[in-house]
Amino acid sequence: MHFSSLALLSLATTTSLASVLPRSQKGSWSVSVTKSAFANGYQSQTVVANYTSKSYPSGIVSTCNSVHNPTATPADTSSCDNTAFSYEYDGASKWSGARDGKRGGNGC
Repeated sequence: MHFSSLALLSLATTTSLASVLPRSQKGSWSVSVTKSAFANGYQSQTVVANYTSKSYPSGIVSTCNSVHNPTATPADTSSCDNTAFSYEYDGASKWSGARDGKRGGNGC
């Protein structure tokens, strides 16, 4: 019975400490990547990223578009609606975002 009391006391202490500790200030990202490609060589990619945190509860949304149009000059164009946002995406699984104003992979 003594062992159970110690385990319960430990759990109660952990629970009370967790309620006092501050939340993380780092925030979180929600990201959507949409790609399309056609037989004529036209390709497009749209990235929508939403950053939320305690300081930005409604979020900061950034949208970037990249287009490869083989019949246009220049063939590759890209833009982001938020110049403070950039990204790199390898087309499969890796994601890294930055808010430093530098342009990243895929032209954004």
